[in-house]
Formats: sequence, C-alpha cells, structure tokens
Amino acid sequence: MMIISIRKRAKARSLARAHNWAEAIKVYNTIGPRAQLDTKTLVQLGHAYKENGQAAEAMHSYHEAAGRVPFLLDAQLQAGFFHRSRSEVQSAVTFFARALVLNGNATDLLKILEELGQKTEDDRDAIILTATLLPISNDISPYIPDLTIRARLYRTKARQAGRRHEWASAEQYYISALAVCPDNPALLMQLGHCQIEQGKVADALISYRRAALASPGDFEKYYHAGNALRLLGRRQSALAAYQASAKLNEDFSPSLEEIKRLQAILFSQQPSLNNHLQSELKVIPKTDRYLNEEPWLSNSQKTIFKYFSGSLACKE
Repeated sequence: MMIISIRKRAKARSLARAHNWAEAIKVYNTIGPRAQLDTKTLVQLGHAYKENGQAAEAMHSYHEAAGRVPFLLDAQLQAGFFHRSRSEVQSAVTFFARALVLNGNATDLLKILEELGQKTEDDRDAIILTATLLPISNDISPYIPDLTIRARLYRTKARQAGRRHEWASAEQYYISALAVCPDNPALLMQLGHCQIEQGKVADALISYRRAALASPGDFEKYYHAGNALRLLGRRQSALAAYQASAKLNEDFSPSLEEIKRLQAILFSQQPSLNNHLQSELKVIPKTDRYLNEEPWLSNSQKTIFKYFSGSLACKE
C-alpha cells in the first residue's frame, strides 16, 4: 500500500509539473482517504486546485494542512501566499503570523507583514495572539502524537533536573525530548518555564507561543505568554494575552489579577484618562465588569479588544 501511494504521489507531481492540473487532482485524490493524506500532499493538492481555478478547494486544502500540523512552516506560508494572492489581507496576515511563531527571525517574513500593515512589534504581538487563539476551523484540529519512549525518558530527566533547580540542564533535556516529539505542547510549556527561570524571557515567549499554536484554546498558555511579554516590557501586549486567558477561563484568578494590575499601571500613565475613568466607575454597580475598547490602546490592540468585547475582564 505504501509503495502504491508513493507511486501515485510521483505521478501526480509529474502531471503537475506538466501543468495538467485536473489530472493531477484526480491522482492526488486516489492516494487514500483525505484524513490520511500527509500534510505535504495536502499542500501540493492545494497548489493543483489553485492552478485549476478551484479556489474554495484550494483554500480548504491549505487550511487543513496548516491546521493539522501547525509546526510545518511551509503549510502556514502557502496558506498565507494563497490569501495574499486573492487580496484577502486579514487571512493572509493570520497565516503569516503563525509562520512567524515558527520562524521569528525571518527577515523576508517580517517584510511581508510590514507590507500588509503590520509594521510594529505591538502589531505583530496582536496578530500572533489572534492567530494562535482559535483553531483554523472547527473541523480541523492539530494532530498531537503520543510521546515516544525516548521522549518520555528525556522528560523524566528534565523533571529531575527541574526539581534540583538545574534549569539549564532541564532545558536541554526538554529540547532533546522535543527533537523526538516536536509537536508536543506540554513539552514546549515546560521548556518555556525552564527558560523563564534562567532569565531567557524572549526564548520562553517563543516556546509559549509555539505551545499555543499546537493547542489553541488553552488558557494557561496565554497567561504564561502574558508573563513573558510583561517581563519584556510590552505591557499592552501582555494585557491582551492575559485577557485572552481570562476569555478562555473566566475563573482563572491569576489572569484577572494581572489584568487589574496592568490596567492600573497603564491608566496611571494617562492621568486625564484615569480621572475620567474614576468618575465613570463611581456609577458602575459593584458587579463583574466587562472590557471596553480603551482609548489608550494602539490600533493593533484595539483589534484584540474588539474581539474580547463582552468577555469578563476583572472582578471587584
């Protein structure tokens, strides 16, 4: 069966190179059930659909590839390029932001995002938050393989080192475990904790964001990303991350406490706004309050707060 699949892929690619897109699509679709197609084949199928003028089918193939294996950089990029070619800027930005989580130092990717209006670090923080917050679609979930025996051994050694507060050693063991199981969000979270303990905050932020990419909707990952952003001095971005965490779990008190603390700091930097808010708060009943789009937010942060409008922000 595997040999037959390899031959069919080779035939489909040969047809694609000859620009015989319709026949290539037919062959790709005979390789096996769609759910069993590997991600690279899905990307190639997306190319064939695109070139054959079947935009909806192309989009679904690209999205499925990008969502099923979040750490495949090419899948994120190809989805972004597809949407950019159709002038679908917000969708393109979303997938390029996902790619940026995987390769934050890619100058060409930063240039693309700048051309699409994401010019500042605050802008990029905002789009990364929204891009990792929800699955690409409700019917596409990341595939998270079980830990192998080797990865479990490395994890055990990492935990032992962590209990001894040997954070550098623990970090290396988690990196070794991730070399075996690179898509595991739990390992990435623990790696981020080890990096935080060593003061490697920027590295920890990358780890937390990669973990969020692999498991959208987990409130703790956004809380820890918020901690890293706060330590890096990016307070507005940290506030948005904490708010994401609170949106996902309204009873998670650490996020709610950080929201109140950061709001107090940011309001104190705007005395006139603070006086206005204090007068407004006097007439608000002592009940749970909801986030509004605050005038001190940057444009990129306003986008985040529009999404969260109506969610629980803080408790009295």
